[in-house]
Amino acid sequence: MSSRKLRIALQAGTANPERRIYMEYPSTSYHQNHPVGEAGGMCQTVDKRVINRIQELVAEGLTKVSQVKHQHC
Repeated sequence: MSSRKLRIALQAGTANPERRIYMEYPSTSYHQNHPVGEAGGMCQTVDKRVINRIQELVAEGLTKVSQVKHQHC
């Protein structure tokens, strides 16, 4: 029944899609030879050029890794 309602809403253009991103992080038991948690926080800054390029790509509507991989950065 839900599937049918969804198909009808999609065809009518009345569906309200929502993008969700799920991330799964490995257990801390997988990390060896380097600190984890607060001690393992980012130690290096990201180059401003990288940050700017990411912002440009997102502004162009590229949000998937597969799309970004095809860009010549």
